[in-house]
Amino acid sequence: MVKLSKEAKQRLQQLFRGGQFAIRWGFIPLVIYLGQCQESGGRRLARL
Repeated sequence: MVKLSKEAKQRLQQLFRGGQFAIRWGFIPLVIYLGQCQESGGRRLARL
């Protein structure tokens, strides 16, 4: 197992917390957005 310094562990924890936040608060709006795009008949995500 790789030995990490205390600072590196803290940075990894902060990165994971940020990722969890983005997934928790970004997943539902993304699903709603993609659902609305498909209802309108075009795939707008491909044009981005």
